[in-house]
Amino acid sequence: MAIAKCRECGAEVSDSAKTCPKCGVAKPVKKTSLITKIFLGLLGLGLISQFIGGNSGSKGSTSIPVSASTKPNAATPVLLGSQWSYSKEAEAMSKGTNYSATVSSSNTVNFKFPYAGAQHARLSLSSDTGNLNDVIFSIEKGQILCRSYQDCTVLVQFDDEKETFFTAAGSADGSTETAFIHNYGRFIKKMIKAKRVRIATTIFQEGAPVFEFDVSGFDSKKYKPK
Repeated sequence: MAIAKCRECGAEVSDSAKTCPKCGVAKPVKKTSLITKIFLGLLGLGLISQFIGGNSGSKGSTSIPVSASTKPNAATPVLLGSQWSYSKEAEAMSKGTNYSATVSSSNTVNFKFPYAGAQHARLSLSSDTGNLNDVIFSIEKGQILCRSYQDCTVLVQFDDEKETFFTAAGSADGSTETAFIHNYGRFIKKMIKAKRVRIATTIFQEGAPVFEFDVSGFDSKKYKPK
């Protein structure tokens, strides 16, 4: 005979008693079956978890394996210079070829009405077989305050060097989204050594927002094959 506590009032009572002598509740002690006692004993010794782990092939591990679909994917390597696009176009009048290389800005800038919305800028290099070369900065929409008949100023930073000024001119066709940066040779010489170029110029109602370009991996052979 063992002493246990009444399941109703908590008084000590024999596990064989039919009623509690204090509160009178019937079957004051809930008896535990022999099988349950054995199971609880094994569980306390850790044998049940070992048995389950052994059958699952994980040697006691209770962790849930991550499925192939939920495992983090390895970062896809980015090919150096893949952000550049290269093209060549035959010139009908001169019977020469025009070569170009273009990269979009890695950041976007939000303009106000009437040119509202985030937009990228583009940096393009252009050269033909007659060695007519251009550095072209353009936006998707808006008004670069740079006229074809009057030079404007463009602020350029190569990597973390001190900012430097370049002069530029607007498009001869009156387009307000494009500026032709002067001194091609100076610009491309510094750009080839850089990984990043920042460009800022005055845009109507927007001040001088900064556009950043990843120029790493520029391939001069793809740009203008010899």
